[in-house]
Amino acid sequence: MKNFKRILAAALSLMIILSCAVVASAAESKTATGSQSFIYFNSGDWKNVNQVFCHIWERGGAAFFEWQAKGEKCEGSGNEWAYDVSGILLESDKDYCVIFSDDNGMQTYDVTLGAECIGDTLKITGKHIENPVDSAKRADEAVWTKNSSKYGPHLSITSIGNIVGSKLCPREKGYEVIGDWLPVYYNSPYVSPVEALANAFPKFGIKTEKDITDIYNYIVKKQTGEDEKAIKKILDEAFKKAYTKRSNTMKVSVTNKSFKAKALKKKAASYSAVKVTKAQGKVTYSVTKKNSKLTFKNGKITVKKKTKKGTYKITVKITASGNSSYKSATVTRTISVRVK
Repeated sequence: MKNFKRILAAALSLMIILSCAVVASAAESKTATGSQSFIYFNSGDWKNVNQVFCHIWERGGAAFFEWQAKGEKCEGSGNEWAYDVSGILLESDKDYCVIFSDDNGMQTYDVTLGAECIGDTLKITGKHIENPVDSAKRADEAVWTKNSSKYGPHLSITSIGNIVGSKLCPREKGYEVIGDWLPVYYNSPYVSPVEALANAFPKFGIKTEKDITDIYNYIVKKQTGEDEKAIKKILDEAFKKAYTKRSNTMKVSVTNKSFKAKALKKKAASYSAVKVTKAQGKVTYSVTKKNSKLTFKNGKITVKKKTKKGTYKITVKITASGNSSYKSATVTRTISVRVK
């Protein structure tokens, strides 16, 4: 029986070796154009690139190869590269992420990846994304050409509480990202976790008190050993802040102006009289006190032609409609125009 097991083991080993040889042979015969075993990368404006690498890992697991190892080398040149994934098996029921990098220190931000992305092209957009772990660093944003509705820059919370990226992995839950982030940064001197999570909750699908319980249970289940009471308090405060509308941050400034009557004899004159910044929601205007010599539209005042010397005033109401996080706000301003 022992001899039979040894023979069977040897046969299986041989089958594996032959199988790998077939895969290797097939990979060597494939071209970098149109093959469904490749994912493609356009490196955009990266300069002096001699070699590009493709680093893939399963969400929550290890990478298939060490960073920029031989197994991560891509085929290609210039800004067009291809990586053969036939040797690593992207399973349809699992989530993955990918980073492309070159030999000059350039790299993409983490991009979510699935089996559907085989044959697709990842392209540099020209935008930069904060590194979630080291906020002093930036990486290049890249998006899929065909699968951008489902896959893309990974949605994350950075070490200083900013929300970056746009896509969770298809099987990833928002409470998992928050549950991994909070125990690390709940007592950080560089970030307010309450403020960070209040901003993150809507984007990560955290909408109910049950969602908060899911995050808390997820953290406790992982047995972090951190201060669970403090973490629960942060979650509760952040949830309350996220879904209690805050005062609108709209700022309004007005400019009064003078014109010469001589210049107005031939034509009307206009200028931007109202400047609105940091408004939350749509900004609208209405005139509450009119003046026959002045017209107002979208922050701009027009002084009519042949207006005589004098001081003319108009009163305007400016409203920011607000949104899911901010209340609406209205301010009233009087603008003065002098003709001399």
